[in-house]
Amino acid sequence: DVKVKKIAIKTDSRGYRLVVTIDVPFGTQLTGKVHKLQQYIIDKIESFTGILIEEVSIIIDKITKTS
Repeated sequence: DVKVKKIAIKTDSRGYRLVVTIDVPFGTQLTGKVHKLQQYIIDKIESFTGILIEEVSIIIDKITKTS
């Protein structure tokens, strides 16, 4: 499972920018999952709060061993 380690939020005149740092298990297909995670974060924050999200950047900090 993907583990969120840190979230940083920055504001500018057009909206909010989020930087999400995650750890992912070895062997995870990243391309589709990272894009889906970005869209999920944007959709949920905008629908629940009405806050405009300008950008979500996802940083992969570490690839972990699977148990």
